[in-house]
Amino acid sequence: DELISANNAMCPGTTYTINAFTAGSTYQWYKNGTAISGATNSTLDVNSAGTYSVDVNSSGCPLKGSIVVEYYPTFSIPEKTFNYCDNNLSGIVPINLNDISKQLLPNVNSDYSFKYCVDKTDAENNSTNYLNDWSFSSDTSIYVRVQFKNCDPVVQKVNFKLDSKIILNKAQPINICDNELKGSKEINLVDYVSLFSTLNNLDVQYFKTLSDAKSASNPIVDPKINLNTNSTFYYRIKTNTLCPNIEELQFNFKQPKKSTTLLDAIICPGQKVSLDAGLGFDHYRWSNGQQGNNL
Repeated sequence: DELISANNAMCPGTTYTINAFTAGSTYQWYKNGTAISGATNSTLDVNSAGTYSVDVNSSGCPLKGSIVVEYYPTFSIPEKTFNYCDNNLSGIVPINLNDISKQLLPNVNSDYSFKYCVDKTDAENNSTNYLNDWSFSSDTSIYVRVQFKNCDPVVQKVNFKLDSKIILNKAQPINICDNELKGSKEINLVDYVSLFSTLNNLDVQYFKTLSDAKSASNPIVDPKINLNTNSTFYYRIKTNTLCPNIEELQFNFKQPKKSTTLLDAIICPGQKVSLDAGLGFDHYRWSNGQQGNNL
């Protein structure tokens, strides 16, 4: 018998010849118990699974024989396109070809072998020029050769497409003034997202370093920051349909110049005192609205 369980079944598309030759005999072949019209030769070519039997009449002596023929399952691979983002923003997208194989033919066992080649001819000829680690930087195609046991292989094109990144505006540095002279000023990084994009449903992460932003590692959990020095933060932004991109935002921490001549004074009711804020300032405005360095 030619059985899948015995690992000797027939490959799809092949013909198996059954030979029952006995000198001086006549023959009648059957498939699954039904006589095959015209099948009266000593051999029978079969190309489909079934139980084949034969009645042999040899000089008036009837003989019988049978064989089970099974075929391995057929499979096909449609041409497929895989879309990827350049998530680490390096310009190169690494591809795990084992993962691609699982998506091309899910739930297959080790009887299936996969080889990937840049050139179609190499794939068809089972060349040794096959790919192991592979990456791409622009839209491209390679070829996969899939073979089940020793049956004829299937060769198919596999396409890889690099999806578009979101386009972000560049932002000018932001001046943050510690007007209350507390030594720090709270900012919220969320407030500045619109500087980069006005699209809806943005997915935004914040980072302290460019390398962390590229690898999406160590994101800032709380976007509220107590700023006390010049600082740069990196915004990693994407949408459901656009790949991530990164822009930086620089914050300049500024403190007003404090007057060294304006001192507290104690005065009696009805008295007046002259106040002098000193020179060296760009602008003066007192609490009563009066301008100028003297009051």
